[in-house]
Amino acid sequence: RQWGGHTAIAVYALLAAGENPQEPHLKPAIDFLEKANIQSTYGLGISAQAWNLIPATPAVRAVAAHDVRMLDLGLIRRGENAGFYAYWTGDKLGTDQPRWGDDSNFTYQPKGWHDLSNSQYAVLGMWALDQSGAEVPSDFWKITDAAWKKKQEADGSWRYNKDKEPSASMTAAGIAT
Repeated sequence: RQWGGHTAIAVYALLAAGENPQEPHLKPAIDFLEKANIQSTYGLGISAQAWNLIPATPAVRAVAAHDVRMLDLGLIRRGENAGFYAYWTGDKLGTDQPRWGDDSNFTYQPKGWHDLSNSQYAVLGMWALDQSGAEVPSDFWKITDAAWKKKQEADGSWRYNKDKEPSASMTAAGIAT
């Protein structure tokens, strides 16, 4: 389900450390990510960080626009968990098939399931995509802002999901988000 995510986090780490995207050891991995059909929330959230550190070529702009679409599709828009995400934003098993085309294979999460860890990666991914010049729907920010504020506990903390106790890691995620 996290297909492509390992490459995305390695590329992001190298770029964030100051590596040149044109370096012979890094360019093939970036080329892979430009073609990869990443459909996991974590993978998309991390790869979005990379697009923010790479010159905005037409290929990078197209990938960023596609990733905005995938993250927007994965956002739960109705019910008590509106504004949150689960593990995937497309085909639940992930795919190495080309990314371009329609959304006919989009698979929604099990009804009502979500967690704040995946949700944080999605929001940070959308933020990076916005920073890279991709157009993020304005209602995305309104929906996610309201959702995170609603899930904050009276003591200021956040939980991974309703079945877990509040934690420092999820509270840090809530503050960052």
